[in-house]
Amino acid sequence: MAAPHYHNYFYSRQRQALAHSAVQSQQLGKFLLTLKGYADSSGLGDGGDPLQLTKPGEHGRA
Repeated sequence: MAAPHYHNYFYSRQRQALAHSAVQSQQLGKFLLTLKGYADSSGLGDGGDPLQLTKPGEHGRA
């Protein structure tokens, strides 16, 4: 009767890993939304390089 317990152990480990990766991707999504909001509010989204995370006004618009 060791086999079902063995299976349950790995099943629960797999579920934990899936839940962990879901939380990580959720946090990454929030982080990317924050970056997008920062780029939009600072004017980097219109013509500026969105990957160059500079402070507002560093492109000579100050």
